[in-house]
Amino acid sequence: MANKLYGGATKTPPSKECIEFTAGRDVQKIAACDQQLVEFDIWLNKAHAIMIHEIGIISKEEIKQILSTLEELSKLEDWELDPTIE
Repeated sequence: MANKLYGGATKTPPSKECIEFTAGRDVQKIAACDQQLVEFDIWLNKAHAIMIHEIGIISKEEIKQILSTLEELSKLEDWELDPTIE
């Protein structure tokens, strides 16, 4: 369970039905939903990183690395979400 998003928060893993419900339509090969939001998620993460840099939580070097990585991610064309790590 260590690689799951819910980590060790539960003593028993969620049911198969629960995982399928929360996995997202794009992961289940139904019309993509989360897939369409990736571009906006990256934009939001850039804005959040800039904000936490401006208030002094992360350094100039850290913001440069974060923004550079997010920019690289934004250029990827093939996103394949994996329901096994939901």
